[in-house]
Amino acid sequence: MQESIFWSDEEDVISHQYAYFSIKGVQYIIDFSSDPDLIANFTELDSRICEIVAGHHSYTVKFAVREYYEDHRNNKYLFDAPEDHNFGRKDIQQLKEFLEKFLYEHFKQYQVECYCFIAERDSLNRMYRKMCKRRHLLLADFEPIYGLGNEQNCFIIKTPLYGER
Repeated sequence: MQESIFWSDEEDVISHQYAYFSIKGVQYIIDFSSDPDLIANFTELDSRICEIVAGHHSYTVKFAVREYYEDHRNNKYLFDAPEDHNFGRKDIQQLKEFLEKFLYEHFKQYQVECYCFIAERDSLNRMYRKMCKRRHLLLADFEPIYGLGNEQNCFIIKTPLYGER
C-alpha cells in the first residue's frame, strides 16, 4: 500500500488533509477541507455553485505560503504572495504542476466528487484559468467550471466520480 502524501487533522468535525511543497525556496501548504459551512459560503457568492455541489462529496482547496498559514501573528493576509518571490514562468509552471498533482492524488485517496476554490488574487485567477483550459493529462477526465462568483474568481472541478454516489 502506498504511503499517503497527506496528513489529516480534524477541527470541530471538519476534516482537513494537508501537504507541503516548496518552490524557489518558498514553503507552501495545501489544505483540502470538507467543511460544509465553507462550501455554503461559496454558494452565497453564486447560486450556480450550490446547484453544482449540493448533495455531492465536495472539498474546498486552499494553498498558501506555509508561514502565513501557520503563524497568524505575522500580519500577513493568508493569501498574500510570498515576499520578494520574483517567480518566473518556469516557477509558475512548477506551482501549477504541484497543485494538479496534489488534486489528483487527493481525489484518488479520498474519492471526492468535486473541488471548490477561490482565486484570491488576479495572478491566481489567471493561473487557475490556465489550469482549467490546459489540464494536465492526469486531470483529462475532470470537468472544470470557472467564471463563477461576483468577481468570476470561483472555480469548481468535477471529478470522474461526480454524480455516481
